[in-house]
Order: sequence, then structure tokens, then C-alpha cells
Amino acid sequence: MNKYIFSTVILFLILVITSCYRDITLDVDDSEQKIVLQGIFFSDSLIMIHVSKSVNINYNDNQEMPVITDAKVSLYKDGEFVEVMLHKSKGLYKSTVLAEAGHSYEVIVETNNKVVKGTVDMPEIAQIDGIKYIGKDQNQWMDVIELSFSDQLNIDDYYLFDGYTYYKSYYYNDTGWYDSVDVYKDDWVTIYLPEGMTNGTINYLYFYPYVTDGIGFTDNLIGNGEVHQQLNVSAYSWDEFYPQDSFTVYFNLLHVNEDVYRFFVSNDNYENSLYNPFVEPVNVYSNIEGGIGIFAAFSLSLDSVKLPITDYYWEDKKH
Repeated sequence: MNKYIFSTVILFLILVITSCYRDITLDVDDSEQKIVLQGIFFSDSLIMIHVSKSVNINYNDNQEMPVITDAKVSLYKDGEFVEVMLHKSKGLYKSTVLAEAGHSYEVIVETNNKVVKGTVDMPEIAQIDGIKYIGKDQNQWMDVIELSFSDQLNIDDYYLFDGYTYYKSYYYNDTGWYDSVDVYKDDWVTIYLPEGMTNGTINYLYFYPYVTDGIGFTDNLIGNGEVHQQLNVSAYSWDEFYPQDSFTVYFNLLHVNEDVYRFFVSNDNYENSLYNPFVEPVNVYSNIEGGIGIFAAFSLSLDSVKLPITDYYWEDKKH
């Protein structure tokens, strides 16, 4: 009996080890493709949107995105017709007017007897009143800053906050002397909320037109009125030229509408759910009528602060 069981197990293992695999393409009906409208723009910028068709489960990155290049895209401001947006390339449509904070915008896309709409109210600019350097955190790992701005009373507000630095780099020619200087933008300035202040926040965002380690938060965490919020910042000076005792970090405060915030929260949850087959499915937020996608806006305020140079490399160069 034991010899029979042993032989059966061995045969099963041989079949498993020597079995072949093959790719199976699922026959998915493309007739249900939806129109995808994507556009997130900011104050004092031209409005741009991308129009395409949704893709099915068989789509892979080697295939061309099914973009729509012949749609009629009409732009409205505060309910009044502005213009028909022109197609530039590969499904990208662009306006000729700058978006203004505090106004409502709508785009209507007409293609192949289908109509999709996106509507957004652009928030007023939340002006940064100041950014102050406080010192090192209790672990001496990160710099602590205080962000001051005015939050509107009795209104649910949503914010994104990110930072970046500029640095110079040179290249040597054959003689060993540098012959050019280039200035680069480094977006990888990481911002953290203090311990315990995490409810309703999002970290490590990707949002157009920035790639950043920023944060998102709502005013239910910070209160209303005059806001003075301390934040922890991890930043590094990549400048190849000898700096003095400090370097400048630039910050953006983005006052966003609820659609932007809900989109990035859901997208953040979606990214965190990847490669886990047992996690509950996450639907990325969409606000497009008649299709899918996101049409949203934010207003932008900028400021900067100097952080001390504490890297050991530069400390050694000072001596």
C-alpha cells in the first residue's frame, strides 16, 4: 500500500515538473469600449485634455493606446462657450486660453455619436503666508518646517503639498576642465506629516505635471482659518558646486477640488493593491459623465525656504 502511494506521488510530481505552459488570449468583446477623458490642469495654465478609448484585459504596453484624434472638444467657462479645443497630437487637445482660479470649466467631447462631459470648479488660490525653518526632528534625521497659509472657513478644502530643489552640474572635457553648467530640477523632496497626523492623508503621489513625494491632506486635520502646520522634510543638495551653509527648497501648495483629492486617494489605494491577489479590488475615482476618467483642477501657490547643509560630504569639504 505504501509502495503504491509512493509511486503515485512520484508520478504526480513528474507530471507537474514536465508539464507545459502556454499563453491563452481571452476573447473579449471590444464593443463596450468607453470614451476616456483625462485632464488635470492648474491656474494660469492652458487647459489640456487627453481623449482615448478604454482598453480590455488583453491590452499590453507594447500596443498603441487607442487614442481619439478626430473628436470635437468644446470648452465652456462659467456656462459660456469659449472655443473648440484643437487636437495637437496622439489624442491631446489644447486650449488657447489660460485657466483662472475661482471659475467653473466644462468640456464636452463628441465622437462617433457619443458625448462625454467633464465639469470642474477651480478653487481660489490658497496663498502661502510663509515657510519657516524650525530645526531638526527629534531623531535628527529630517528638517522641520512650519507652513503658514489661510484656509477658508466653513468649507471643506483639500490640499496637495510638494517640494523640489534646483542644482547645478558640470561635465569635464578631455583636458579636465568643465566647459558647461546645467541647471536641473530635482523633484524628490519627501514630505512627512508629524506622527499621529495620518488620517485622510496620502503620500508618495504621482500627479501631473509633477512627479513628487508630496502629501495630500484635508482641512479636517488642520482646522480652519490661519493655519500654522509643522511638517517634516527630507531633502538633499545634489549641487556639484561647493555650496555655502544652506540650500534652497521650493514648495508648491496646491488647493484642489474634491475630485482631484478623491482621484489621487483612490489611485494611491490602487497602486498599493497591485500584486496582491487577495486584496479587495479598488476602483479609481471617475467624474466623467457618459465615459470614464478625470477632469479636475487646482490652484497653485509657491514659496521657498533655506535648509542647512548637514551632509557629511560637504562638512568634510569645508575643512
